Amino acid sequence: MSDEARTMELVEPVSMSIVQQQEHAALDVQVTTAKAYPRSVQEFQADLEAWCTLSADVADECFFSKPQGGSSIIGPSIRFAELVQAAYKNLNVDAKVIGEDDGHIIVEATCRDMERNIASRSQVRRSIIGRTGQRYQQSVVENTINAGMAIARRNVIFQTVPKALWQPIWQKARAVALGDAETFSARRTAILGELRTLGVNMENVKHFLGGKQPKDIDADELLMLRLKLKAINAKEVTMDVAFPAPTKPDPAAAKESVTAAGEALKNAATNGAPSAEEQAEIIAGEREEGQ
Repeated sequence: MSDEARTMELVEPVSMSIVQQQEHAALDVQVTTAKAYPRSVQEFQADLEAWCTLSADVADECFFSKPQGGSSIIGPSIRFAELVQAAYKNLNVDAKVIGEDDGHIIVEATCRDMERNIASRSQVRRSIIGRTGQRYQQSVVENTINAGMAIARRNVIFQTVPKALWQPIWQKARAVALGDAETFSARRTAILGELRTLGVNMENVKHFLGGKQPKDIDADELLMLRLKLKAINAKEVTMDVAFPAPTKPDPAAAKESVTAAGEALKNAATNGAPSAEEQAEIIAGEREEGQ
């Protein structure tokens, strides 16, 4: 065996041992610090409420709206999870890409409660292949990875911090975003007016609301309208994607649409770019995490 080989045999295990020792030492410091400065549930809830209810705009960031089963659901966003992490204290959260499998990027996040010596882990798979079978452009892949990491971080934070502690605060943020009974009607009128001013087709909005009249819009629907309005203003989504027109069965139009869609997909495939619909889904995924 050569001297170089012997050197590799001797140095590599020592090098790995040093890295492991450094990691363990860093964790020990975090645990010691967490024990020296334990959290208070009362302080956690007071801080979280103060931050989440600072303004209507801040409260908006605590929610995401995601299409599901022909309707939309509302949930706590990554922005809210970050506030929970900061207020809860003594949490160590990280996320990383751990692999690629059958056209999917797999990311993993870990949340360690240094004070209670517990940990949670969450894996998220995000597709990086379009409907044409082509891999997305690298910039789109990176956006997809970031969205997946945000989802994974949010998941592990909410797995680690008991829901009973943050759920009441999240509901208070919802109340701030929507206003009280006296201001609800005014905010509803203002949001619909702003959508109309932007040029959003109000018939599409009505379709999105299931045919409801403005006076019948409930709190959850108003919150979804607020989130869509913010996404449109931030140019994260187009008006047509946010409020698509109702589809009408028309064989001739359907045939023409399929032909046009085929050409669009063909063109997209030439440079690995996602279709407009796929890009909207990616953007929606990013918006879901509040990025």
